[in-house]
Amino acid sequence: MIPFVDIHTHFRNNKPDVISVLNISQKDILFHNRDSLSSAADSTYFSAGLHPWFLNTDNFELDFSTLSEQMKCQRVIALGECGLDRLKGADLTFQTPVFEAQIRLAVSFSKPVVIHCVKAFNEIIAIKKRLKPHIPLIIHGFNQNKTILADLIKNDFYISIGEKVVHANSNAAAVVKWIPVERLFLETDDIEMDITTVYEKVAELKAMELAELKSNIVDNFNRILTPNILK
Repeated sequence: MIPFVDIHTHFRNNKPDVISVLNISQKDILFHNRDSLSSAADSTYFSAGLHPWFLNTDNFELDFSTLSEQMKCQRVIALGECGLDRLKGADLTFQTPVFEAQIRLAVSFSKPVVIHCVKAFNEIIAIKKRLKPHIPLIIHGFNQNKTILADLIKNDFYISIGEKVVHANSNAAAVVKWIPVERLFLETDDIEMDITTVYEKVAELKAMELAELKSNIVDNFNRILTPNILK
């Protein structure tokens, strides 16, 4: 059976046919409990990161130290979500060096980064060009236009599409057919939606069989997040 892969969710998974990557941030109790990450169910992995909404200069050193410890856990397979947000959170002058520090941390562990980006795609791309990380960078919850998508693809980002794709008038629905399947992931983020709904809609929009889409995303997951775990 080919599983569904939910690359980014804020809810624990209890479905045997779904592999999920549960996001934890510095505001979550789980973020500080390394033992609970190591004992997670086989179908649950984690991404851990310092979210730009919750950055605090007073807590940064402790939070970054905790994150560094979390990255040592085998079931933490990505760093994130982290990134830049012009509309919410700390000032961009603080967000930016924190984001860069997390990219460097992810590089030291050879783990990919799940990126939150709001109105800062030029900055994200510029940082990638300057730091030249050898790790994959995944833009999560993508719901932007084709021009931004083309720039991200040109610069070797991976793209994760979420529940916006089920809405016919969304950017996600309009551009998903242009995302190369080898750079595509799917997610539910903080919406309580069955990941199968997202898969079914994306398969329809890309004119693919559902099984083929699942197989391709499992291949992506194996290649950049958990080599040789899923077969």
